[in-house]
Amino acid sequence: TCAGLYSPWSTVIIPSTAPTAIQNAIMGPWVDTYPVVGGTIKYASFGTAPNRRFVISFQNMPMYVCNNLLLTGQIRIFESSNIIETHIQNLPNCPSWNSGNAVMGLHDPSGTLAVPVLGMNNTSFTLSNWAVQYIPTCAMCNAPLPMAFSEIKAIKEESGNRIQWKTHFERQIENFELERSEDGEKFSLVCAQISKGNTSTGFIYECSDNQSKTSLTLYRVKANDFDGNSQYSETVAVYDEGSELAFIAAKWEKSNNTIHLTVENTQLERQLEFSVVDLLGRTLVTQKNTAISGRNQILIPCEKLDAATYFIKGTDGKGFQFTRKFVAMN
Repeated sequence: TCAGLYSPWSTVIIPSTAPTAIQNAIMGPWVDTYPVVGGTIKYASFGTAPNRRFVISFQNMPMYVCNNLLLTGQIRIFESSNIIETHIQNLPNCPSWNSGNAVMGLHDPSGTLAVPVLGMNNTSFTLSNWAVQYIPTCAMCNAPLPMAFSEIKAIKEESGNRIQWKTHFERQIENFELERSEDGEKFSLVCAQISKGNTSTGFIYECSDNQSKTSLTLYRVKANDFDGNSQYSETVAVYDEGSELAFIAAKWEKSNNTIHLTVENTQLERQLEFSVVDLLGRTLVTQKNTAISGRNQILIPCEKLDAATYFIKGTDGKGFQFTRKFVAMN
């Protein structure tokens, strides 16, 4: 076992067959901390079988070298469903040690498969009030799709939008499908690309879209393997200057009674007010937030919601409004 031991401080891109200490690991994140000088680590199991959850919390953990910078986060593992969640209240960056690099993701026992979070695979980043959920894609084997996206970007050009995506590795992937959306809910196929084959270093793919008719367009890539399993990339946006805000996703997290919103803001800064409304039109909670330019992750604490359909309504107070439906599942 690895009890009482630790992983190497020098991080690498996953998947990786070396060092062996990082295999069969939940990286939430893999980053060098220094608990000798402070911080608290706690763990506990909650609930009853077969629906227990194991939680380990890291509170105010000093970063190595940069001891004044503190990491606070939590990893949750759910019994039966095999869902894994990582919650980060604060992840600072210490550029003077290991170039500030960290890794966020899952790593298999062989070191040949991994599910890294996009843009967080041995790179320098900071996080605040952020979370990720890993849901098994195979009900029988609970194994991730044998590939991982490393990057997806959308570039606006005179002839249309150019979308490029990169993979970290691929194994038995049949094809990729680029999808377009105007509202983040309904997606349509733009093009399909046949996989270039098995690789441990990844490939680059590209597709152009000259049919987009709106000032703001959302894109995502769907990877399909030969067994009929699929996996989606992150959703990215491309927009004209002065275009409106895109509301990409709303998700209810029952474990902490919080609604997670993903909002793409095209302005430098925008004041937003959100309302959670039930099917009877009753407003359950309201909250104001400042959205900066680009992708925003917004958390709305809410009283425990029953399993039902709800609406998120948003406005900037200047005439722009949007409504999005989501389902709370207990």
